[in-house]
Amino acid sequence: MPNILIIIHELNMKKIIPLFVALLCFTASFAQTTSTATPQNPPESYPMHELGLTGSSISGSGFSYSFIFVEEMRLKFSGIYYYNKNNENESHWASVGLEFQRNFIKYKALRIYGLFGLSYWYDKDLNGVLNVDPYASTVANNSFGIGVGYGIEVTLWKHVTLGANIGYEYETGKKEYSGFYRNTINPSYSKRLGIGGGGSVGFLFNL
Repeated sequence: MPNILIIIHELNMKKIIPLFVALLCFTASFAQTTSTATPQNPPESYPMHELGLTGSSISGSGFSYSFIFVEEMRLKFSGIYYYNKNNENESHWASVGLEFQRNFIKYKALRIYGLFGLSYWYDKDLNGVLNVDPYASTVANNSFGIGVGYGIEVTLWKHVTLGANIGYEYETGKKEYSGFYRNTINPSYSKRLGIGGGGSVGFLFNL
């Protein structure tokens, strides 16, 4: 999970949700004032699909698929699962994300957009064999995130995209530890609000 630059502990969700709603309303109202086509310059046909790789603390990491249902809006799905086993040690890591994008400014090779993202992160490390090794242990982390922000994307050769985004995110997490014949220690919880972001690379196409 990428580091958060600003961390505020024990935040009240009632204060955070209005912040997200206000920024999204501003994004929507601002986007309505932009236009990329005129009667003299009708819009060209645009790709409706994109496959790629993404890494974002706001809206997840991994392989990604974007569906461009209208030229100014798109939904982006991302996910990845990693598993590694070495002797008696196991590691699991997963991320799932969803991102909605709305263009502010759109040119042939450049666009600037607002985004709203959701993410889920999971990792688990198992050391030793539980119920056999008295020193075996398991550490599991779960976290959910929500955030808003802005992004920029450059298109190369009409199909290859390079993008970056930055914004604010809120994350709540749960950490569990078990060991010594599965004696579970009370889980710890965390909350934080801070700056997040990431980058992506993709390939645009039509079916």
